[in-house]
Amino acid sequence: MTVRCLHVVSGDLWAGAEVSALHLIRELHGREGMRVHALVLNEGTLHDRLVAAGIPTSVLPESRLSFPRLVREGLGEARKLRPDVVHSHRYKEHLLGSAMSLAASARHVRTAHGLPPELEWRGGLVGAGSLADDLVSDWAGSTWIAVSADLARRLDGVRRRVHVVPNGLPAEAPPARRDVLGDAFGDAEPSWIIGFVGRLEHVKRPDRFLRVLAMLPESVAGRRVRGVVLGDGSLRRDLESRAGDRVSFLGSREDGESLVGALDVLVIPSDHEGHPMVLLEAMRAGVPVVASAVGGIPEVLGRSPWIVEPEDERGMASAVARLLAEPDARDEWSRRLAARFASRYTIAATADRVLEVYADA
Repeated sequence: MTVRCLHVVSGDLWAGAEVSALHLIRELHGREGMRVHALVLNEGTLHDRLVAAGIPTSVLPESRLSFPRLVREGLGEARKLRPDVVHSHRYKEHLLGSAMSLAASARHVRTAHGLPPELEWRGGLVGAGSLADDLVSDWAGSTWIAVSADLARRLDGVRRRVHVVPNGLPAEAPPARRDVLGDAFGDAEPSWIIGFVGRLEHVKRPDRFLRVLAMLPESVAGRRVRGVVLGDGSLRRDLESRAGDRVSFLGSREDGESLVGALDVLVIPSDHEGHPMVLLEAMRAGVPVVASAVGGIPEVLGRSPWIVEPEDERGMASAVARLLAEPDARDEWSRRLAARFASRYTIAATADRVLEVYADA
C-alpha cells in the first residue's frame, strides 16, 4: 500500500522548523511505500534543498497572493494531488493544511515546533487567526505532534491528540569548518570559540549570550576566548553596536551545521525552546553545550551541571569557563552528548515515530 503525504511548509526562513521539516521529508521520501510531495510558500533555501533532494515540490508564493487566494490555490493543489495525509509545519501553514485536508478528504497532522501564537480569542488579527485556526483544526479533526514533552504539556487541554515526536538529524555529521571560525578573527594562535546559533530575536536571548561571554576571562589555559554569533534577525544591529572585538557576527549561513561542529562550546541561553535543532547538531558532533533549563532542553540532555536556569547568567559563564579549563569534564560531556544523540535523536527514529502517528491518525 502506498501512502501519499503532502507537507506544507512556509520556507520564508532557514531556521529550526525548516531544517527539521527538510530532514523529515527527505527521510520519508526514501521509505518504501511512501510518496511525498512538498508545498512551500516561498522560494529560498528550503525550496532549493527539497528540489536538490529530488522531492516533488510546488510553490505558492505567499508574497504575491492574498490569503484567500492562497487558500483557494492550496485547495486546488490538494484536490489534484489527493494526499492521504496533509502534514503542516508552523502556525499559518496549520490553518492552510487543515483546509487542504478537508478538500482532499485526507488526515491532517500538524507539528508544533515551538509555542504557538495566542491560544485564546483576544481580538485583533492575531486573535482572529488563532480563533480561525482552532475552529478549522477542530473541524478537520487534526492530530498534533509536539517536538518535546514540555511543549505537549503546554498544548494539553487546548489541543487534542498530542503525540510527542522529538526532532532528528542524519546520523553522520558534515565535516567541521574550523577554518571559517578562525578566519573570523585572524588569530595566529588557536583560540577558544564559544558560539551562539539562532535567530537574533528576544526569545533566543542573544543579549544574554553577549553578557555571558563578557563574564569569561580574556584567556583560559593560554588560549584567548572568542565568541561567534551565527544567525540574523531584528536585534542584530543593536547587538553588534555593543558586542566588542571579542565577538564576530557571521550572519545566516548554509554551512551552519559544519560551523556548529567546529565550536569549542555552544551556548543556548533562550527563554524558551521546543526541541532546538542546533542542540542536536552539537550533540551529534560531540560539541559541549551549556544551555538554559527551559522547554525541551532538559528532557534532551538529562540531569547535568551544564544546564542552568536562564536568569543565572553567572552560572552559565561559570559552566563555560569550567568546560574550557577542565579537559576531562569537557571530554566526558562530549562523549555523553554524542552517545545520547546516537541512541535517541537520529532522523530514522523520528521518521519511524511520525509514521506511527500517521497510522494512528
